[in-house]
This record gives sequence, C-alpha cells and structure tokens, in this order.
Amino acid sequence: MSHSRRVLCYTSSLFLTRRPDGIRPRSKFCVSVSGFKVAGPISAAVFSDGYATPTLHVLGKNDILVVEERSRVLINLSIGKRVEEHEGGTR
Repeated sequence: MSHSRRVLCYTSSLFLTRRPDGIRPRSKFCVSVSGFKVAGPISAAVFSDGYATPTLHVLGKNDILVVEERSRVLINLSIGKRVEEHEGGTR
C-alpha cells in the first residue's frame, strides 16, 4: 500500500472511529499540509456539513502534486480554519 493510501486510511479511521458508547471522539486540532478532499462516498459523508475542528492548512503555492484549487475545496469546508501559504511545493 502506498504512503498516501496509508495516510488516507488512517485519516478516514480517525473520522469514523467511535467509542463503545457510540460517540465519535472530537479532535482538539488538525494540521493539514497539502490537504485535499478525496472523492468518494466516505469523504462525502464525513464532510457533508463541513467540519469545525480548528485546522491549520499549510498550502504550497507551487505544489504540483496537490494544486491550490484542490486544497481550497477542503479549506472551504473547514469552519475553524487558519491558512498559511508558502512559495514551495511537494517534491
């Protein structure tokens, strides 16, 4: 399994994990570096109403793997967001 798929699986499991009493634990914060919303039914369900977890989005203006427009979709779903941009990108 590729690194990106392992990260996606781990991230999805964080959003979908529930305690034995059925309550989904709440994250205190999130750091999203070159983050994006993955297409698919799980992602659509998780992000249907956006999310309120305070999130620092780190956006590389010259990223060629995760272009700005793709990251902006996730950023726009983030209610408690802070965006930091830099001139670099993924190598």
